[in-house]
Amino acid sequence: MVYLQKLLNIYVTQAKVKVFEKLFRYQQELKLPNHELVRVNKHLERFVYMVLYDLKSPLASITSLMLIIKDSNRIQPNKRLHE
Repeated sequence: MVYLQKLLNIYVTQAKVKVFEKLFRYQQELKLPNHELVRVNKHLERFVYMVLYDLKSPLASITSLMLIIKDSNRIQPNKRLHE
C-alpha cells in the first residue's frame, strides 16, 4: 500500500499555528476574569447567607407576635386603622 502524502504549504501551516496560538492566548485571558467572578460570587454567597441568618430570627419573632395579636381576644381592632 502506498499512501500519497499531501505536500505541506508552509504558509498555510504558519497561518494555522498563528490561529491556534491566538486561541490559546484568548483562553488564558478568559480564565483570569472567570476566576475573579468565582471569587466574587463566593463572597456574595457568604454575604447573602449572613444577611438571611441575621434576619431569620427577627422575622420569626415578628411573625409570632402578629399571630399572637391576631388570636388574642384582649386586643380590640381599632376602627380608625381600617379606614
